[in-house]
Amino acid sequence: ISTNLKQLYPLPTNINGLKLGVISNYTFCGIDGEIAKAIYNTISILRELGAEIVTLDSRFLEEFDQVTYSTIALYEFSQALQVEYAVNPNVFGDKVQSDLSKGVKISRHHYKNAKQKCERWLPLRQKLFEQVDVVLTPTTPMVAPPINSERKIYQLNQRFMLPFSFMGLPAISLPCGWSSQGLPIGLQIVSNSYDEALILRVALAFEIA
Repeated sequence: ISTNLKQLYPLPTNINGLKLGVISNYTFCGIDGEIAKAIYNTISILRELGAEIVTLDSRFLEEFDQVTYSTIALYEFSQALQVEYAVNPNVFGDKVQSDLSKGVKISRHHYKNAKQKCERWLPLRQKLFEQVDVVLTPTTPMVAPPINSERKIYQLNQRFMLPFSFMGLPAISLPCGWSSQGLPIGLQIVSNSYDEALILRVALAFEIA
């Protein structure tokens, strides 16, 4: 993360010449029609603002699995809090206690294997941003589900966010349209490490437009 965010301001609103990536085998796969329409409209606006839209093919994003992510996240979560959890578990809510109890069951061996898998993706991540300045995806493949939906629905709605979070990349989500039910549709803008200024610049240009 950029250590001095004051250096980012005032943000330029000109995105002329910036290369914005759309991943052919990822961005529009498995999403609702209304989501796709809103993202297409957004891409058209960004193109009109002078950005160059670049179509990419990044197969490694299809290989992302939530099991690997959960292994790393839960293990590190439990390592950070296991001492306090062992002494006074009641200070944590039910969800946190559930995650901590799962984390303590993950062996260091499985954790290291998951980290190694993540490290294999790093060169592929770098190659992605050698071609474009930022990547565009929907924030979620569907609009917000009812609060009592099954857990797998919520997990499905994380598919565009988790891979980039997993790789430690900065991202921003902003509204780019509305569904027929009046629910907001989100655009996610992702940049390479330490390029927060770029995603804020693209987001601001779109909001002003």
